[in-house]
Amino acid sequence: MIDVDANVVHVGDAAAQTRHVLNIIKSMVGTAGGTMDDVTFNSIFLTDWANYAAINKVYAEFFPGDKPARYCIQCGLVKPEALVEIASIAHVKKQAVTCDSQGLPAENRSPWFTEAGSPDCQFRPRT
Repeated sequence: MIDVDANVVHVGDAAAQTRHVLNIIKSMVGTAGGTMDDVTFNSIFLTDWANYAAINKVYAEFFPGDKPARYCIQCGLVKPEALVEIASIAHVKKQAVTCDSQGLPAENRSPWFTEAGSPDCQFRPRT
C-alpha cells in the first residue's frame, strides 16, 4: 500500500491496497527466482476487521490453492491511510545467476530490489 516514494496508494480501498502489497511480494519473490507457491507464511496486519472480507478475497486470487500459513492482527499502522500490510516468508531454492562485470544479475531486475555481490549476486533490499 506504499509506493516507491513512501506514499500510501489506493487510500480508502482495502482490496486495492492488498492487491498492491501482494503484487510487490510477487515481484520480490519472482526476482529471487520463485513464485507465490514458494510463500510459506504471511503475517497480515489490518486496521479494521470490517475490511477482512475484501482483503481475504484478493488474498485468494494470489493464493488460489493450498494457502500458506498466516495470522491476521488488527492494529494501527505507521501511515494513517494504510489499511493493510503483509509480511511474507518465502523459501526459494538458490539458482545460478548470470552476473555482469559489476556483479549484478544480467536479467530479472526489479524496481524493489537491487542486486549486488560477486560472484553469486546475492539479493539485498534496496536502501
